[in-house]
Amino acid sequence: MVVGVRRSSSYRLLRSALVMLLTILAAASALWAGGGPRNVAVVININSAESREIGLYYQKARGIPDSNICCISCPTQEVVTGVVCETRIREPIRQFLQRPNVAGNIDYIVLTKGVPLSADYGRAASRGPYSVASILTAVDYPEIKDLFAFPYGPVALAKWTTNAPEIAWSHSLTFIDRDTSLPYHFYLVTRLDAYTVDQVKSMIYHAVHPAVDGTFVLDKVPNTGIYSSGDYQYANLRLGTPYASAYDHLVKKGFDIRFDPGTDFLSNLRGVMGYFSWAEHDSAQYTFAKYVSNIFVPGSVADTYSSYSGKTFTDPHTTDREPLIADLFANGLCGAGAYVSEPTINAATQPNFLFDRYTKGYNMAESFYAACCEGFWKTVIIGDPLMAPYATPPSVSISVRASTLSGVEDITANASDEAGVAKVVFCLDDTKLGEVLQPPFTMTVDTSDYAIGTHTIEAIAFENSAVGTQGSAKLPITIDNLISTVSSISDAVMYPGGQSVRIKSKVVTAGRGEIGDGFYIEEADRSSGIKVLSTEPVMRGDIVTVRGPIGGASGERAIVNPIIESRTPGGKVPRPLGMRLDNLGGAALGQFTLPVGRGFGARNTSLLVRVVGKVISSASGEFRISDSSTPVPVRVVCPAGAQPPVDVWVAVTGISIVEQSNSELRPSVRARDAADIQLL
Repeated sequence: MVVGVRRSSSYRLLRSALVMLLTILAAASALWAGGGPRNVAVVININSAESREIGLYYQKARGIPDSNICCISCPTQEVVTGVVCETRIREPIRQFLQRPNVAGNIDYIVLTKGVPLSADYGRAASRGPYSVASILTAVDYPEIKDLFAFPYGPVALAKWTTNAPEIAWSHSLTFIDRDTSLPYHFYLVTRLDAYTVDQVKSMIYHAVHPAVDGTFVLDKVPNTGIYSSGDYQYANLRLGTPYASAYDHLVKKGFDIRFDPGTDFLSNLRGVMGYFSWAEHDSAQYTFAKYVSNIFVPGSVADTYSSYSGKTFTDPHTTDREPLIADLFANGLCGAGAYVSEPTINAATQPNFLFDRYTKGYNMAESFYAACCEGFWKTVIIGDPLMAPYATPPSVSISVRASTLSGVEDITANASDEAGVAKVVFCLDDTKLGEVLQPPFTMTVDTSDYAIGTHTIEAIAFENSAVGTQGSAKLPITIDNLISTVSSISDAVMYPGGQSVRIKSKVVTAGRGEIGDGFYIEEADRSSGIKVLSTEPVMRGDIVTVRGPIGGASGERAIVNPIIESRTPGGKVPRPLGMRLDNLGGAALGQFTLPVGRGFGARNTSLLVRVVGKVISSASGEFRISDSSTPVPVRVVCPAGAQPPVDVWVAVTGISIVEQSNSELRPSVRARDAADIQLL
């Protein structure tokens, strides 16, 4: 017997009206449940074209900041060894999450197709490989253990059901190690994967644009044999019993349900929002054709009690096999839970928690992990973690004095929600300005701390509820001050000559005593550098904040007549960039700098570099080297008496500088002292 639960026509009309209203609100402001794009790190395997395409598509679809893109280099096969997982996946991601511009902001890690799916650590007790996604839920944790109890899910060995916490998860996921008593962050990790790239893109698109209606399909097996007692019975009961089951939660909320108590295998259904079955274990009724016959709506989620449902996302191109969760993505499914190898029934997703949380407005990642018992294990969650069709966001708008701001300004967020607003976070581009906990949600900002030009202000309001749904509004503004405080040195060199800039807390790579007419500063990530023309006794390793106008020749910009606002010794000088001689210089940067050397590639002018070449000629205070990559030897400026002999090979560390030769801008290297020149 198949039981169908239907809602009244009046309820449907009301629901349709609410759907239209939510659509209008969403057009004015974005919504997320429990987290937003700033909380998501996207992992791209640079060795996989599929990974690159999917990662960039997802970044654009969700508005993920560039700083949250984590590129790793690892094998592309689905199964790798534990050593590869530790050294090529886990460690690079761990280091990425410690970067200053993302540390403390990330709650969700999204893997992309082309990143390995599972890792074999060679442990007999595991009965197969682990899920890479599950391993990364505690990426900062020092040791991989079997069956690490997930602290925000139900108890695996509970005979019926235990409560899983209902909290606004964002920035609250921590656990205490029982052996060391040290706290660690817990990440919600999902994966964007399917048989094809187009299927993944469809999954992403429909996750961002979900429906808010559909049928929930709950398919039990008969309460006979192994399903009549013990853990299998409890797993079956969680799908449908009179109390606290998935069926019970959904009925009380008035959702459409197709429920099979064990006499059928539900198939050929349209408009499926949620699906859970025993798949091939419903042996009396199951067929592969039935399994792949249901059609899903945008925003849909699914899982099965099938032990190897996530063992591969490569199409086997045959129906004579066990079912895979990937078989359902071709039918419109948007999110799913699955297992890369045998998880045991106690570690399987508990559908009562999954559907209860999802329909309350929690996002997909929160809902699946609230139903997950074990980490460091077999579960892999597929889809966009922010997908949340039932979330109800606060309404948000932004008020400012004018579209062009200068000096000290007030920014006000007009935010409201039926449950109240817990706080509003203000951001300028990718920088968090701060948060306000009480209305009026107004923040005072000194715009002189930021670069002049066009920016985007964002106000993110958090619903005052366990779900913590976020509503967001953005407003373009222009900052116009006499002095432009830039976040990166590369922004400063984009300005015309005469524009005053403030560059804060940058490390000195070459001091005035080593340069003579000034010093060089550089970004810690080695992305850009600039010369500062100054008589101040600034030394290598100082951390300085400088203010002054942009000047210098078009090949190498500089800050002239500066004021040194602060100087602190003891900074860490970045390692030099190793490169061939023909790569010195680089392409033009903005409209006020010309190309140097060959004129293409990443610009390295004013950066600390390391080059290797054979000494062609030597004179007082200089010598020239060649590595056969460039037809013209490169000049090296060095302290008097530090010239190496001709015909020897040397490694030179120094600042990449620019010299005018007739109509050409040629790259050179300025060594700071004799130790920068090493004979090879």
